[in-house]
Amino acid sequence: MKNFFLLFVLLVTSCSTYKEPSQDYIQNNNYLEVIGNIQNTNGQEIIGDLDRKPMFPNGKKGVSEYIGKNFRLPITAEKIKGRVVVKFIVNNEGKVSYAEIVEGLHPKIDKEAIRVIKSMNNWIPAKMDDKVVAVLYHQPIQF
Repeated sequence: MKNFFLLFVLLVTSCSTYKEPSQDYIQNNNYLEVIGNIQNTNGQEIIGDLDRKPMFPNGKKGVSEYIGKNFRLPITAEKIKGRVVVKFIVNNEGKVSYAEIVEGLHPKIDKEAIRVIKSMNNWIPAKMDDKVVAVLYHQPIQF
């Protein structure tokens, strides 16, 4: 799998208390869309259907920097090399509401990957038909 996000749009779009940030806030905090292969749960590409992809400070690069800065490799796993893939949902309030390991490497590394992904709660959620929606990503983390 290439080092990019896979994005799945969930069919659930529940009511939200989310307040849309201003354009000034988005620009001043350098929020950029996190671009990836956007699909629905049936694997059909739906790129044209989103009004806005989820946004994170500095986009895809910012996600990688955040993981690199916040990931603490357990001492007992320092010599392990490989990749972990985490599946997670950015909900309609811009918070990570679910995360699980899709491809594990070592129990302690997997646990830390989940911790770091769950701490990424400063997203601006995706929009479809002018409503905020939850999306599902697959994020590889290389060691």
